Amino acid sequence: MDIKEMIPEGYEHAATRKNLRDWYGAEDRSLRVAIERENSRGEVAILNVGDGSGYFKYSGAGDDPYYFQYTDQIRSRIRSLERKLRAIKKARKKIRDKDDTTKQMTLEEFGLE
Repeated sequence: MDIKEMIPEGYEHAATRKNLRDWYGAEDRSLRVAIERENSRGEVAILNVGDGSGYFKYSGAGDDPYYFQYTDQIRSRIRSLERKLRAIKKARKKIRDKDDTTKQMTLEEFGLE
């Protein structure tokens, strides 16, 4: 059975990961991958607001508060990943600048910028 068929509609009917493991017969990682794949297709919105209630399909206006909570969580993760990316780029630059063995002149040093 397809994972999207197993996920109940509406927050009030959310299914925990344990329920889904039992129903779907798969490990957590496989479930998360299947849910992510379904969400990426844009045909269904499978949400989990992180309050222990579990996964559910968005079923309309009554689920809007949970939809907005879920999308806010995604935006927060994106911002966190962007900060992490900037930090590792900065660290790489510092390391590369310190360990520059080429000793080549930059365009600015050469007078071309």
